[in-house]
Amino acid sequence: MSAQNISNSYSIERLEINSDGSEISPIMVSNGLVFVSNRLDEIGIARVSDSNSEPFFKVYFSPKTELGYGKPVKLAGDLNKKFSEGPASFSTDGKSLYFTRNIPLRTPTKSGKKARMGIFTATCNDNICTDVKEFPHNKAEFSLGHPCLSPNGNFIIFSSNIAGGYGGSDLYVSYLKDNKWGKPLNLGKEINTSRNEVFPFINAQGKLYFSSDGHAGLGGLDIYNVNYSNFEWRGVQNIGAPFNSQFDDFSYSESPDKTNGFFCSDRERKYKDDIFKFQLSSFVFTECDTLKQQSYCRTFYEDKTINTDSLPLIYEWDFGNGIKKRGLEVNHCFETPGVHTINLNIVDLVTNQLYMNEASYDLTIEEIKGPYFTLSDTILANTAFELDASQSKIAKANVLKYYWDMGDGTLVESKATSHSYKAPGDYFLRLGVNCRDSINFATFNKCVVKKINVTEPSYFKDKKRYAYKPYFQIKDKRGNVYKIQLATSKEKLNLDAYYFKETGKVEEYYDRGVFGYTVGNFDKPELCYPELKRVREKGFKEAMVIAMKEDKVVSGYDSSFFIKLPSHFKFVRVVTLHGKVLDHNGKPIKTIIKLDELYSGTLLDEFKTDSLTGKYSIELPIDKAYAYYIYQEGYFPFSNFIDLTKGNDISEIRSDIFLMGFNKMSDDSLSVRINNIFFTPDNHTLKPESVHELKRLSAYLCNHPNSKLIVEGHTDNVGDKYSKIILSQQRADEVKKYLIEQGCGPDKIEVKAFGESKPLTFSPKLQHINNRIEMRIMPVN
Repeated sequence: MSAQNISNSYSIERLEINSDGSEISPIMVSNGLVFVSNRLDEIGIARVSDSNSEPFFKVYFSPKTELGYGKPVKLAGDLNKKFSEGPASFSTDGKSLYFTRNIPLRTPTKSGKKARMGIFTATCNDNICTDVKEFPHNKAEFSLGHPCLSPNGNFIIFSSNIAGGYGGSDLYVSYLKDNKWGKPLNLGKEINTSRNEVFPFINAQGKLYFSSDGHAGLGGLDIYNVNYSNFEWRGVQNIGAPFNSQFDDFSYSESPDKTNGFFCSDRERKYKDDIFKFQLSSFVFTECDTLKQQSYCRTFYEDKTINTDSLPLIYEWDFGNGIKKRGLEVNHCFETPGVHTINLNIVDLVTNQLYMNEASYDLTIEEIKGPYFTLSDTILANTAFELDASQSKIAKANVLKYYWDMGDGTLVESKATSHSYKAPGDYFLRLGVNCRDSINFATFNKCVVKKINVTEPSYFKDKKRYAYKPYFQIKDKRGNVYKIQLATSKEKLNLDAYYFKETGKVEEYYDRGVFGYTVGNFDKPELCYPELKRVREKGFKEAMVIAMKEDKVVSGYDSSFFIKLPSHFKFVRVVTLHGKVLDHNGKPIKTIIKLDELYSGTLLDEFKTDSLTGKYSIELPIDKAYAYYIYQEGYFPFSNFIDLTKGNDISEIRSDIFLMGFNKMSDDSLSVRINNIFFTPDNHTLKPESVHELKRLSAYLCNHPNSKLIVEGHTDNVGDKYSKIILSQQRADEVKKYLIEQGCGPDKIEVKAFGESKPLTFSPKLQHINNRIEMRIMPVN
């Protein structure tokens, strides 16, 4: 005898009509459900059995509703009288009811019993049952019960302890002939055992279902079925999960089309029986792939290789895009698949600067393909956990529905859900998705399975880690030589240069296209701390500790990591941009100057001005074009640019910046030049590098809704005067158009064209300066 593998096909739910008592023997009728219960009545009163002090069982009807089943009521008429009435069966037309009733005995039996069970029939109409008659084979010496009438009404199967059986209660059959019920016949040893066979049910196809605690099963009463052929019952099978469990499972019944039905179990309330409904699922889990770990989330872990207890140092993971997390062990979820550069840094808590890059490596996050969820291999029993299939991705298809088979008889249709396992053991958790092909619109199913070990809480008592995410641990870096790196350069530097004079002996290395300059030799990274502090005080603010082995940098994935740090190029030739930031009265202003790469708009750095003097100083590596700008509250924005790609020999540029307050802009004679707006020569087309300035300006205007912007266009004097008026108008209109596209209201922008009438210079060689856009901000009344 083998269990049937049907757990993947049905969903199970406990009915809401269950009470604090027990509910058994559900029978499907056309307009609802008939069942038996020993629940208390509405005023909390029930007759109680002398034998076990439990309330008597009565027969109830629950009407079918749109939401399930309605409030149960007792069947009326000649039923539900003085004693218990129990498991029952209806004829196919719903008019004849066969039911179990307790019969009191005038004289107790030898065993002391004062009552026995018998089978009775009644005629029912609209939940009123009358004309009760006794089944002819009821006897005082034994009990009969749990009647089940065959679909054609030709025979009845019931449970009885008639003498001469195999032990306990056996199943018997009585055939109807000439309107008389024949002598009960034992169904034989293949069905009956030395223990109890009860609650028979015959489906529309003639298959017999029953419960037994004598056949091999999962525990307690289990549900079995057996086929009827040539007047013999052959091939008993345990129907398996989700119907059977380690608890008592019985009273199976199903619809004629076998798509749904009911059974009873005490699996959720020990010693109290409930009715469960089962439904054939629209998703059948077959040929499921084993779930592969594809999560975008990782747990990063590194053994401690530096003594941070006595020094103000801390480990910090840098995941890029400004995302940093501190600690030896951190969790991180990437937003997208692809190659991600991960850096494990040691940071000085005093200066908040990089002390050492311990490791740098590329981590490939594969794109999730197929049904997907994340869950630990080991779960605690009786502990709820979350399941989410939202990261599932099916190539060239849309997911329509999600299905979960928990492996313990629970099946859920939902993208996300929660669950808990009642008992320890191994379970196979499945996720299925129903999809529609985005090309031919055909539907198909895919599923994955993961083995879950459910254990008791004591399992984790001595465990150091318990997480749903895979671990990624970098290799140990011990055994290296540690040095303090002062600078790196694409070009060879002079070891006798002035900036190396006070650092002590400087050593040079060349590794993968980069020259590096270091001081010191230490066998542990924490020993570098005093020397690093000293060289930073000498001006090497960006100095850091590196690990080397055989003249190669090994503290990063490769030495190109250092090329990515702009400050490491400061010893390649630079131009110093310096000056003061003042208001229109010459008063110093404390503000922030932002520095961008001109053409890409990438923010490179930010610089604070001195609060007392307004002074600033910025070192700019050559071979780049820069935009620098100030957006200070209460003042009109300032912007300018400097192009160091021309190869000139200047070493410094003085640029004092005067910020115009809004209260001065009402004067028509005052306007502010916006330097980082560029046009194609003799054309009104904006150059791409203008976009960055205009976006900043539009954002600024949106934050000042009570202001009006006046855009003024100016040109040089080369060419026809009338054409210059038109060009200046077109350029100002182009700026207005872009600002409107960015969300600025058109009524807040006024355009004026001056052509060549307001030059900044009359020099023929400097006429390009006169091509400009100036702006004023006016308050809106």
